[in-house]
Amino acid sequence: MPAPLMTNKIMQIQLGSWRLWLDEKLFVLLISRHDLEFFDEGMAQLWLVRKGPTRPLEARWQGARKLLHRTMLTVGLLWLITAGFLLIHLLI
Repeated sequence: MPAPLMTNKIMQIQLGSWRLWLDEKLFVLLISRHDLEFFDEGMAQLWLVRKGPTRPLEARWQGARKLLHRTMLTVGLLWLITAGFLLIHLLI
């Protein structure tokens, strides 16, 4: 695998892991406060974007699950590629 592609996959894992960590912290706040609109206003200010429509908690959980699965898939793919390179290197 070319080095830039490998670097890209590593960065995807780092970003995915950070987002999952952040989501875990944010869901704790969401569940304890029950004020999704106030939370969305804060997030819009944090990320410097316009506030969109308020999404229900279930939609947020679905997004977090999707991110978790995507990150796990990327980690597994990178692990398989690394194991393949190590195996090839040992056989040569």
